[in-house]
Amino acid sequence: MYVEQALPLFDTGHGSGSALSLTSVPLLSKPKALHEAPVALQDGAGIHSVPDWSVPPSGAADVFSRLRPKLMAFLLQSRFPQRLRTLVLAGSGEALFSSSEVHSLRCIFQDWLTTQSPGTDISWEVSPGQPYCLQALHVVTRICQDRDVSLFPCLQQGVPTGFDGDIPLSNVFLPQGGGHPFEQSLGICHGNWSSAEADLPTLHALVEEEVANGWLLELDSLEAAQERFGDKLAIGKMSIVKAEGKKPRLVVDSTVCGTNPSCTIPETYTLPGVDDVRESFPLRLHSGMCAGFAFDVKSAHKTVRVHDSDQGLLGVSLPKIQGSGRRWLFYRVCPFGANFSALWFQRLGSTVTGLLQWFCKLCKHFKPWLQTLYADANRPLATNYSIAPGDWPGLAICVNEGLVFTSTPPGTSIPTGSKLIEARRLALQSKKDLIKVETSKRIWMRVTDPSTTRRKLCASSRESLEFWLTWCEVPPLFFPLQKPADVPIVCAAADARADGDLVGIGGFIEWPSHQVSWFSQSWRARSHSLPPLGGVNERYSSAFPLSAFLKRLSMLACVTGIELDVFHIPGEKNDDADLLSRWSDESLPLPAKFHPDFRVDCSGLA
Repeated sequence: MYVEQALPLFDTGHGSGSALSLTSVPLLSKPKALHEAPVALQDGAGIHSVPDWSVPPSGAADVFSRLRPKLMAFLLQSRFPQRLRTLVLAGSGEALFSSSEVHSLRCIFQDWLTTQSPGTDISWEVSPGQPYCLQALHVVTRICQDRDVSLFPCLQQGVPTGFDGDIPLSNVFLPQGGGHPFEQSLGICHGNWSSAEADLPTLHALVEEEVANGWLLELDSLEAAQERFGDKLAIGKMSIVKAEGKKPRLVVDSTVCGTNPSCTIPETYTLPGVDDVRESFPLRLHSGMCAGFAFDVKSAHKTVRVHDSDQGLLGVSLPKIQGSGRRWLFYRVCPFGANFSALWFQRLGSTVTGLLQWFCKLCKHFKPWLQTLYADANRPLATNYSIAPGDWPGLAICVNEGLVFTSTPPGTSIPTGSKLIEARRLALQSKKDLIKVETSKRIWMRVTDPSTTRRKLCASSRESLEFWLTWCEVPPLFFPLQKPADVPIVCAAADARADGDLVGIGGFIEWPSHQVSWFSQSWRARSHSLPPLGGVNERYSSAFPLSAFLKRLSMLACVTGIELDVFHIPGEKNDDADLLSRWSDESLPLPAKFHPDFRVDCSGLA
């Protein structure tokens, strides 16, 4: 149906064309050259890692050249790719490899290691508190000369939290400034957040699951914890996150007890975005179909064990099921909610697989629709109060210069902190406006109370909410990851001007044929707004008509998939655009390159 409606827009005079299938589209594109732009730079695995592995990185040694053929032969011989496909399609939780097959793979790996490092034997031991063969992985990183030399010693001993400023640098992430926190104030919370306190059966069930997994250590009393951990003792608060269609999740707040503010994180890292994926596609020197996958590690942070001496910083408590008193438990692993947890799994993930958690960027095009909601949120409902005419002069001592009540006027119940906005239908802006109010009879005032939770939505806010609801109900917009085909390089510039109540826009596009398409339009302004340059980049303004303009611009950017980055460009091209924006008298001649036949009419924008 869509094709039938869109077909009249295209020229079919040269033939009816042929139908294309989605599988044939990639074969029509020109293969991406080895060094052709764009080049993806960020994959989340650190400053030495690149996401584009169409070809091996320059200068990289292929240390797995002898291991790879043996692994491929083993996997293909037993038809593991087909087995994996079957398990995934069936949604099965069955392991891909059996115990005997895991043993065979380890033997292949041991034979390869013997050729790489004679005399080296691998231990496949899995230490308590985490599911990894850390010693084997450590050997692999040494052979690959991985720069993060401190990772596996820390994982084997238990990672530090940074409370003592003792997290070693990874040499793959960027160091961040700032020293150790000046104040290390730890606290003990004797309760949990309301979501947990209101559903104690679920809280107990989730905690028991954590205990069964070996993630929590339980001590008999708070005194026993103080004796064991000394000054490094903090008890946080738990909460339960519930989402439709998902199991309840236990989250620990390690900030309220002071653990997070007291821990120093020496490095920062960046996760890849959609642009990084797009710039890695298609694979270089390849024009066929591509396949991708994503995987998630269940309870990823809790696969990293915390050093014994720092486990006292990760305490939680809850009421006992039977009897009085509380249970005192401490995490042996990195909990979700501690600021150091993500850093350690980021380091582990970049070393083990190079494939990290991929996050979509939040769509920023909807910011203009939030401006009226924010304005209404900061505009509390007003309440009417009355005051006797004789008491009106004394009202001035009860308010400050901003008309905020610092005390309750006699004979009224106006709460302190409220703001006087109107009296006898006269808008009041400052204290000096009080003398403008007539006092011939009882005076009615409109007062806002910021502490109230009630708000009145304006028509624009209601329209915004209806727009959001409609947007959520329509199918999502999908955009191809592949970059658009190369277009001819053009020269384009635009500018705007304002002179009193006269505003104008002008600009041009110079095509490779040297033909210039241009526009110039002026209007009489009916209202004043903020300069649009910063507003376009911030995508937020409560001033009309700029707010309406930003809505249209954001919708255009969203449906076309373009990125907006507005700034001023000085120079000759800007001079031409400035001339067009100021050209309000059409009797005055323009340079010859701006031919009238190629002018674009913009009068409909008003």
